[in-house]
Amino acid sequence: MQVSFQNVFGTGLTYAREQIIRQESNMFLEKTFGGNIPELCATFLKDRKITREEAEKLKKMIEEASEKI
Repeated sequence: MQVSFQNVFGTGLTYAREQIIRQESNMFLEKTFGGNIPELCATFLKDRKITREEAEKLKKMIEEASEKI
């Protein structure tokens, strides 16, 4: 999905929806949690239960992100 914006000069900018979500998420993480991903996760999981499937998905995401280092 593409999202278009008009800037003050009338020229359009097009961004992928995923790009916007990634940028906004990173800004939220930095502003709210100082970039601390474990603190973000702990906050979201504090009062919630997750399914075994969700836990497995999270583990997989962490493993994949760790491989990028």
